[in-house]
Amino acid sequence: MTSVIFNIPLPPSVNALYANKRRGGRTKTRAYKAWLDEAGQMILAQRARVTEKRVAGRYDLLIEVGPSRRDLGNMEKCVSDLLVKMNVVDDDKHCRNIHLKVAEFPGCRVTVTASMGCS
Repeated sequence: MTSVIFNIPLPPSVNALYANKRRGGRTKTRAYKAWLDEAGQMILAQRARVTEKRVAGRYDLLIEVGPSRRDLGNMEKCVSDLLVKMNVVDDDKHCRNIHLKVAEFPGCRVTVTASMGCS
């Protein structure tokens, strides 16, 4: 079964990802851009050490985050978007199961596993 695991910084809350533009529309916040850059660099560095570098097709997602006062559910969106941006997965629409879990370690560990069935 194809699986990849990455350690990344704790993602920002979905509430802190976008800001309103002066002339209408939305833009990524500086904090979100900085997190995308840092987390992306960490994925690139860790990819050199893993055999499977991406998961094609349907997949299951496990996101484990260290103790935090933040809303656990608000962290999934930016992690999923990062996985697509870094070409770890084809498209987040292929995700079949998402598990969010508070862990005893700091930061965030993301596990992407190819789905075997139609869940």
